[in-house]
Amino acid sequence: MFSKEYFRYLFRSQKYLLLLILIVTLLNVLGTSLRGLSLLIQCALAVGLSFLMPFLVFYHVHDKKAVDTFFSIPVSRKSLLFTGVLFCILTVYIPLAIGITGHGINEKLGSMIPVLLIEMFLASAAVTVFNSTLYLVANSVVDGMVMMGAYSVFPLTVYITINSFFHNFVPGVSRMAETDTIRFLSPLYMSGELLLTGVDEKRVVYSSLIGLAVVLALFSCLLYRSYVNRAVERAGSQSTGFFSYPLVINLYLIVCLFLIATGYGTGYRNISEFLQDSLILYILLFAAFIAAHFVYRRKLYFHYILPVVFVAFTAISLLFTGACRNSEAFGLARRYEKAVDKDGVTMNLWYDETSDRELLSYLTEQTGKPTDYCNMMITVGDQRYHMLSMSQETSDLIEKLRSQAITDFYAPENEGMSGNMYIAYQKDGGDYSYNYLLYKEPTFAELKTLAKDKAVEIVLNTDFGEYRMKEDGTLEVISSWDILE
Repeated sequence: MFSKEYFRYLFRSQKYLLLLILIVTLLNVLGTSLRGLSLLIQCALAVGLSFLMPFLVFYHVHDKKAVDTFFSIPVSRKSLLFTGVLFCILTVYIPLAIGITGHGINEKLGSMIPVLLIEMFLASAAVTVFNSTLYLVANSVVDGMVMMGAYSVFPLTVYITINSFFHNFVPGVSRMAETDTIRFLSPLYMSGELLLTGVDEKRVVYSSLIGLAVVLALFSCLLYRSYVNRAVERAGSQSTGFFSYPLVINLYLIVCLFLIATGYGTGYRNISEFLQDSLILYILLFAAFIAAHFVYRRKLYFHYILPVVFVAFTAISLLFTGACRNSEAFGLARRYEKAVDKDGVTMNLWYDETSDRELLSYLTEQTGKPTDYCNMMITVGDQRYHMLSMSQETSDLIEKLRSQAITDFYAPENEGMSGNMYIAYQKDGGDYSYNYLLYKEPTFAELKTLAKDKAVEIVLNTDFGEYRMKEDGTLEVISSWDILE
C-alpha cells in the first residue's frame, strides 16, 4: 500500500515547510537553555502540525479539479491514503522525537527516553489520524478546518460544563475526580498526560496508552472508509453529512445551554430570578445558533423549527438543573463513604461573636485575656502521629458534620452564601480531597470530644497567640504575642 513515488511527491511539494520545521527544531533544541521550555515548544509545534498536515496532504478531496486528478493517477486510493497518513505522522513525530531526545539527555531520563519515543509515536499517529478523519467529514476546505477545530475543542467544552455542574450542585467536589474520564474523549489530552507523566514521574499511564490505541484503531477504520469510498462529487459541495454541521451545531447548543443552566445552582431562589440575570447569555447563544445555520447552508436561513428547538433544549436543561436542586444532585451529594480508620481529615473553622460563645468564654478563661475571635485548624491522621486510626466516636462526629454540611448546601436560605469554614478528607490515602463548606461550626462540646482522640490535633489562633488543645481540654501555648504592645 506504500507508494514511493507519491511519498517523494509529497516530500518535494512540502520541502520548504519541512526545511523550516527542521531549522526551528534544531534552533530550539540546541539554543533554548531554559529547563523544559524547549520540550514545550516542540510539543506546541507538534500540535500545530497535527492540524496543518492533514489540511496540506488531503486538500485534494475538497477541490473539484484536484480530486479528479489525484483519483485518476495510477495509484490506488489505499496507497494514496496510507502514504499520505504516514507522511503526516512522520512530519509530526520526527521534530517531537528530536525534542524528547534532547530534553531526555539534558535531564538524564535514561531508560525512559525510548519509552517516551514509543509512546509519542503512538500519540502522533492517533492525533494525526483523528484530525485527518475529522477533516474528511466535511466537503470543503473551510468546513474541514471547522470540523477539526469543533471536535477537538468539544471535549474541553464538556469538561467545563460537567465541572461547573459539580461545583454548583454537588458538595464535596474533589480535584476533578468526577471529570477525569473525559480525557478519553481527547487524544491531545491523553498524549499530553503520557508525555508529562513520563518526563516528570518516569512512569507510564497505561489507561491513556490504551485509550490512544483505541482511538488509532477506531479512527483508522473510519478514515479508511471515508477516503477509499468517498464520492468524487462531494468535493466543494455543502457539508450535510450526519457528523458535519448538523451534529456539531446541535451538540454545541445542548452543551452550552446546560453550561448556562448550571448557574441556576448558585445564588438564585427561583427560576425567574435566574432567567432575568441570564437573559443576555441566552440571546447571544441563540444569535450564534442562527449564525451557525447561516454558515452551514451558505445563505440566510430561518425556520420556525429553530426557535422551537432552542426553547425545548433550554427548558430541558432548566428542568434538569431544577431537579438537581431538589434531589441533592440525584444522590451524588452523598456518594462518598464516611471517614474512618486512617483517612486524613482537615477542618478549618472560624469562631466570633456570632458563633458559639461558650468556646470564646472558655478561651478567655484559659488565657486570662478577652478573646473576640478564634481561627481553628483541626487535623485528623496527621503524619506526626504516624497516621493513627481515628476513634469510632471521632468518625461518627465527622460524618455528622459532613451530613449537616450537605443538608445546609441545598437549604434555600444558604443560596449564594460562601464562607471560610470547611471540612475536607482524603479516603485511603488517595489523590483526591473531598471538600465540604461548613455553614455551622462544631459546638464546644463536640470540640472537646475530638480533642480526646490521640489521632486529632486542634490548633487555635486567637488575638493573643497560638494554642494547642490537649486531650483533657486544656490549652498548650505554641506561641504568644500581645497586639496591644
